[in-house]
Amino acid sequence: MDSKKGRACLGMLLLLLMGAAKLMPAASPPRSFWGCWVVTKMLPMPGLSGLSQKQVNGILGTRLVFTPSCARSGRTVARSPEYSTTVLSDRDFFKLGNVSLRQIGVATQQVTRVGLVKPELSDLVFLGDYVFLRSEDIVLEVEGDFFVAERAKAGDAACVCEMRKVK
Repeated sequence: MDSKKGRACLGMLLLLLMGAAKLMPAASPPRSFWGCWVVTKMLPMPGLSGLSQKQVNGILGTRLVFTPSCARSGRTVARSPEYSTTVLSDRDFFKLGNVSLRQIGVATQQVTRVGLVKPELSDLVFLGDYVFLRSEDIVLEVEGDFFVAERAKAGDAACVCEMRKVK
């Protein structure tokens, strides 16, 4: 093979590898993701909401717990969860829902998305099946609306993965 063909093949291989690397999720979520979060507010977005006010009120105050061995959203528990982690550019994020990163309060040109790999759970059954990491909190999308969840206070008794049965 002559050097021009060799360089062309090498160039094509490099492009393919770069494309595959962009699409491959990272191995595990960053440390800042783990812990307990409380949904505190809905972000204002242009257009109509896909949720009723009753649904919004039901989402606010929901606790989300993410650990390597368990994930909980409200009363729904996923044992031995698998997580996927992907870095999205502003353009990739916009393609998901016609919303820019700036509109959800992300000042950079990319965001880390952590997803719970549980296809049988919808975003109404398991709030936080996909979350977007900001510097101090997380954003979750539910039916096209975006909510902020802040880290729960230390010692919050509701921040256990397994719900305790009340006698």
